[in-house]
Amino acid sequence: MVGRAHGSCGRGRAESTPIQPFLERNKPMHLRSSSTLAAAGLALTVLSTGAGADLFTFTAVINGAQEVPPVDTPATGTLSGVYDSNLNTFSFEWDITDNLIGNPASPGAHIHLGGFGVNGPIVFDFAEPDGTWPLSGSAVWEDIEPDLVTALFTEGLYVNFHTDAFPPGEVRGQIVPTPATVGLMGLAGLASARRRRS
Repeated sequence: MVGRAHGSCGRGRAESTPIQPFLERNKPMHLRSSSTLAAAGLALTVLSTGAGADLFTFTAVINGAQEVPPVDTPATGTLSGVYDSNLNTFSFEWDITDNLIGNPASPGAHIHLGGFGVNGPIVFDFAEPDGTWPLSGSAVWEDIEPDLVTALFTEGLYVNFHTDAFPPGEVRGQIVPTPATVGLMGLAGLASARRRRS
C-alpha cells in the first residue's frame, strides 16, 4: 500500500520547522553491517514496546548519479527528516537546486523501497495531486508499516524526484541515519545484549 502525504507540500522555500534544530546538528553517515543489524533491532524494539519514544534523524544527498541507470544532470539536493517512534511518523523536508533538466512532473516525488543501486516500488507519494512537486518543501508520512520502519533504519528507502525529461527519475537519494541516530542504535544494541545475558 502506498502512503499519501498528509498536509501540504507547499510551494517555494521550505520554512523552518521544529525538526530543524535536530537536523542542523547532524551530518550524513553510512552504516556498516553491524550498525545495520543494530538499526533493525532498534526499529523492532521501538515498534514492539512502544516505550522510550525518541526522535531519530535521517538525511539524504540527492543527485542523478544515484538513479538506476545514472542520469547526467547538474541538479542536486538534500533531504532531512525525523522519525518519531511515539507517533510513528517520518517528517521530512527537501531542497532541490533549480537547474533540473526537466520540469517537476508526473509520476511525481516519492519514497521508494530499495537499497543503493536498486529500483523498488513506491511506498510513499508526496507529490501534488497532478504529479508536480516544489523544488523545496516538506511532508509527513504517518502510520508507517513495521517493515518500512525497519527499511528506514537499515538504509532500505530512497527518495526519487521525477521530471518530464526523466520520467523514471532525474535525481534520487538514499535515506540514511545521521551519526546521532547511529549512536542511539548502538546504545539500543548494548541494552539488548545486556537483557539477553540476564
